[in-house]
Amino acid sequence: MRWQEPMRRMAASVLVFEAFIALFFGLVAAKLHPAGGWQLAVVLGVVSILLSGMLRFRWAYTLGWVLQAAFVGAGFWVTDMFALGLVFAALWWAGVHFGAKGEQIKAERMQAWEAAHGE
Repeated sequence: MRWQEPMRRMAASVLVFEAFIALFFGLVAAKLHPAGGWQLAVVLGVVSILLSGMLRFRWAYTLGWVLQAAFVGAGFWVTDMFALGLVFAALWWAGVHFGAKGEQIKAERMQAWEAAHGE
C-alpha cells in the first residue's frame, strides 16, 4: 500500500470539491469584478486539481494548507469565500487528521494480526 492511502483519498476529495467551489467563485467574481478576481478562481481551481494528483508526496500536504489560506483570502474579492474557505480548511484538516488516524489504526491491527499468527 502506498504512503497514507486513506489520507490521500480524503484529502484529494476535498481538493476536487474545492475546484468546483473555485469555478463558482470565478463566476461570481466575474460578475462582481469584471476586471479581475476570476483569474484567481482559475488559478485556485487548476492548483486544486493538480495538487489532488500530487498527494503521493509529503510536501503536497503543506502546499494544501497554503491553498486553504488562498481560498480564505479569496474572501477579499467575494466575501462569502471567507466562510467557504474556512469550511473547506476544516474539511482539509479533517481529511488529513482522520485519514492519518485511520492509517495508524490499520497499522496497529496489522501488527496485532501478524503477532497473533506468528508472522
